[in-house]
Amino acid sequence: MKHYRYKIKPQFIEPIYKGIKKNEYRLNKPECGALTNGDRITLISNQNEDDAVIVACRGKQVYCSWEDALKDNWKEDFNGIFSSFDEALLQCSKFYSRDEIRQYGIVKINIEPVKPLFRKNRVLLDTNIIIHRESYKNVTFEVMNLYKWLDTLHSKKILHPLTKTEIEKYNDENIKRDVCIKLDSYETIIPKKITDSFFAEICNRFSQDENSIIDNQILFQVYDGLADLLITNDSKILMKSALLGIRKQVLSVDEYLKSVETLFPKKIDYKILSVKKEQFGNIDLNDEFFGTLKEDYPGFEDWFNSKNKEEAYVFNQNGKVHGFLYIKTEFEDEKDYLKVVPNLSKKKRLKVGTFKIDSALKGFRLSERFIKIIFDNALKNEVDEIYVTLFENKRKEVNALRDVLCKWGFYKHGYKISSNGNEESVFSKSLEHFDPTKTIQYNFPNLPQHQKMFILPINSEYHTSLFPDSILKNEDMSLYSENKGHLYSLEKIYVSGTFKTNPKPGDYVVIYRRGERYPKKYSSVCTCLCVLEESVNPKTLDDYLKVCSNKSVFSDDDLTNFYINKQYRTVIKLIPYKTYLKKISLGNLIDIGFIDYDKGPRPFDEVPPQFYDIFIKEIDSK
Repeated sequence: MKHYRYKIKPQFIEPIYKGIKKNEYRLNKPECGALTNGDRITLISNQNEDDAVIVACRGKQVYCSWEDALKDNWKEDFNGIFSSFDEALLQCSKFYSRDEIRQYGIVKINIEPVKPLFRKNRVLLDTNIIIHRESYKNVTFEVMNLYKWLDTLHSKKILHPLTKTEIEKYNDENIKRDVCIKLDSYETIIPKKITDSFFAEICNRFSQDENSIIDNQILFQVYDGLADLLITNDSKILMKSALLGIRKQVLSVDEYLKSVETLFPKKIDYKILSVKKEQFGNIDLNDEFFGTLKEDYPGFEDWFNSKNKEEAYVFNQNGKVHGFLYIKTEFEDEKDYLKVVPNLSKKKRLKVGTFKIDSALKGFRLSERFIKIIFDNALKNEVDEIYVTLFENKRKEVNALRDVLCKWGFYKHGYKISSNGNEESVFSKSLEHFDPTKTIQYNFPNLPQHQKMFILPINSEYHTSLFPDSILKNEDMSLYSENKGHLYSLEKIYVSGTFKTNPKPGDYVVIYRRGERYPKKYSSVCTCLCVLEESVNPKTLDDYLKVCSNKSVFSDDDLTNFYINKQYRTVIKLIPYKTYLKKISLGNLIDIGFIDYDKGPRPFDEVPPQFYDIFIKEIDSK
């Protein structure tokens, strides 16, 4: 494997890291001509050397002109950067002269981002961590947790042979004996020699004592791809890795633990309404609800029992199951992807394993409630895609569920043959980018970029019924446990009078719950962030009631009075995106200068851009 370093414009770095831009275009000089599959390229921002992305070469093609090089992949590679082929051609043609292109041609390098691999990987452990783990009786919690995660994620623990050499030099015979006995549980690698001039140049900036030379040998194994991660608490090794552009592959123990706890979180718990997390072992498989699943899926009972301690989302009513959802995170090495026709590409996905709603349950919009749970978990697990398999045209309730999924952006990818030989449809939804040709609802939870932001005050008596996931700690949950459609619907309806601003679909809307007690400074809070689906003004009462049906907190009588009295004729469709774990109080907003003292926001007041991050990232509550 060889290493290359190229400068790149900063706007291309994020699309490359996300896997959206899959090709890099260069003048085909001899250096590029020497590129082979597996070689690594560090693409560095030409404005900030700390901003970089590492990619692996997965192939290359040489063209005589920019036009030929760009024509097949320009849309994907320059998504959102160039609006047309002509614009892409014009801008790229500025990079090299005609004589250079005539002499060398343009090479299109097929690239794949090199990302830290945390599961089923090869983890190189620094000498001091191994000594601490294997020689001390009072091992720190962090190191114990590190080894627990490595085992849980099926990581192979590897060590450099120089680690054994270092341990054998230890003066403490007891420590040396204890550690050496346990080293057989690690894989000792055959290390690669340092042959890269850039690597050597970076390391030469530091002291060259015996320990540093050993550290450099260990670090090179990650740099050259023999190990996926290096875990070390050595500050100099961490500094060198940053300069080499591999800081994401070289982690301290604390950084590793934070990363895996973020990547592999527990499923999100829902504390209100009747949807609860339950372990399989506590669910009655004899409930008649599971009858059709047993019929459609041979071996369903064995599969169900094998999940004894795993969790699913269950909707119970009067002691009976009426809704069931099981989801799991799958990784790039999932073998079942090959059973799908056409094959699913290698991606991190959320699989909707089992999803059923009782056909007798009408008017609750429970399917939307479960889709929200699917989206929430997909965002938390940072997956690239969601997919679900189901038997189409066999049962009405399955087709109804399929139709709801399609409304929220799932499309038919293909099929797979189930264990009983039947063809099962595969529906998929991408979370990698926003498609401007589709609706906000179809794209959700993908959001457009560079949108405006507005704030929407809602009275406390309506707020939590409309946004039940944003309930405050001092509210009575039992008030919201009833099964009404607007509680479960993912799309929320708000009716309003006129307002001065002009929000557009895709704009952010901050929900502000007006306080019902004094001082309002603390009881009035921003509770969640929504995306505006659309704003409509129905022409007739019938149209108005139809749009609001089963999604509004108001009764049909209330809505009829609003319309007849010309009070609240504008219908706002919102989709909740993020619930604030720490509510943003009126006091917070006054302190940061967003709102003047003794004032409150009005419906759809526009949020100035300098405050966007406060509502997107959340501020600490006081």
